Amino acid sequence: MAEIVEFLKTTNLLRHTQRLGMQEERKRLEELKTQPGVKSGAVVQELRKLDKQLTTQSPRDLTPQEKDLLAQTAKDIEAEILPGMPTHEEMRRNPPGTVHKHIQFEKQFKPKLNLLKNIKIQLDPTSEDPDLANLERIRPHQAENGAGTFMVNAQIPGHFAQTAAAKENWPTDMPPQGTVNSPLAVAMKREKTPEERKAFGEKMKEARAKKKLAMKEA
Repeated sequence: MAEIVEFLKTTNLLRHTQRLGMQEERKRLEELKTQPGVKSGAVVQELRKLDKQLTTQSPRDLTPQEKDLLAQTAKDIEAEILPGMPTHEEMRRNPPGTVHKHIQFEKQFKPKLNLLKNIKIQLDPTSEDPDLANLERIRPHQAENGAGTFMVNAQIPGHFAQTAAAKENWPTDMPPQGTVNSPLAVAMKREKTPEERKAFGEKMKEARAKKKLAMKEA
């Protein structure tokens, strides 16, 4: 049974659509070979190349035991590679170090990644799904930490959200506008007319004068 694993380690299996395309090309070449004025030797050479690829790179017929072995091998590979695989969020937002992490990951696991792709094709040889062997399907997601998936210094940092602890301890008497420096409060300040800002400044000036006088009298 181990022979099937060794076979998949040393080849790049053709997908179903690729094999169909090559078979159509083979038919075309067979017809071309019989036409007058065609150099049959060159056509025969192309046919041999196609036949070799179809023979050496096509999925094999499997026994039930071999199917079980390949399914378990795929699970074992995924369990080994997923802890070090950059997450969807890292690949999309690109925080510092992600490119290096991705390169090192592929360098370390390249043989096993190729084997995993071949196993997926071998186990479903007639699938026309273009993403059958796409490893993005198993790429992990970053675990939610209660604050979204915000990444400081990332090229696309994402959105920040409160943690569960912050929500639990958020003051119940917090005014609707939030703190004095909240985005809403700042926006309200910016929306005031020049006359309103002038009047507000006069009120603040008067309040400071009263406070200063009261301190002197005390």
